[in-house]
Amino acid sequence: MTPPLIRELTEKGDVKLTVASNILKDAQALCAINPAHVSASFLDVNNLDSMDQLISAHDHVISFIPPWMHTPIAKACLRLEKNFISSSYISPDMEKMHDEAKSKGLVFLNECGLDPGIDIMGTMKIVNEAKNAGYKVVSYESYCGGIPVAEQADNPLGYKFSWNPGAGIKASRNTAIFKKNGKKVVSHAPLKCAEHREDFSVSMKLETYPNRDSLVFMERFGMHDCETFIRGTLRFTGFSTTISAFHDIGLTSDDHAHESVVNLRTLLESRLAGVTQLN
Repeated sequence: MTPPLIRELTEKGDVKLTVASNILKDAQALCAINPAHVSASFLDVNNLDSMDQLISAHDHVISFIPPWMHTPIAKACLRLEKNFISSSYISPDMEKMHDEAKSKGLVFLNECGLDPGIDIMGTMKIVNEAKNAGYKVVSYESYCGGIPVAEQADNPLGYKFSWNPGAGIKASRNTAIFKKNGKKVVSHAPLKCAEHREDFSVSMKLETYPNRDSLVFMERFGMHDCETFIRGTLRFTGFSTTISAFHDIGLTSDDHAHESVVNLRTLLESRLAGVTQLN
């Protein structure tokens, strides 16, 4: 995600960026995108003094580290009165900083990526237009998925990772909470709720499954009249069945694996070579 962001920001004018990483050579490699405007720095987020020193020298901080590591970065920004941005979901810890950030006139912007992000802006545009026209929204479904073009979906998953593969697989294990036909649904196996969607495309076989807690967004959007409210993921048909089977037999578990599972993993790795490669 970092290279396109660097290109986008440095094209805006006289912007000075520092790319901080715990792998300095990776940060230095990114400087080649625009050497005149980008510099590199080593950063260990567990070293609070070093982090404070780096953050205090900047106006804005964009965090692309794993979501569970955002909190110490955000707390430092709050303490040093610097703006903070991430594309991750708003965590309970982040929510607790809202009032103080607001009182200090800081921008703490989260959920500004593709999903969540673009889907949220698109939703509010449609909802506001409907309300202004005198309509009431009673059903809402929003699906997002970075699927490859059909001719490149040439592996058993029909999918190629443009982000962390481990995070992508684990995301499909999150409990899904949504509302359908007036009833609240809690699913600990959201992939088993997958539905084939012929209404999306007559030329491509697509499926959807619910993602995370949709009802949090129903509250934020003020869409209390909805009988159905689902935020979900879009994939080519077959993805859910395959990954769900992987979950069932323990291939995606972090627990110690039985020898038979280890052998099966090795076999599948050889068969699925190229799944994580982008063409």
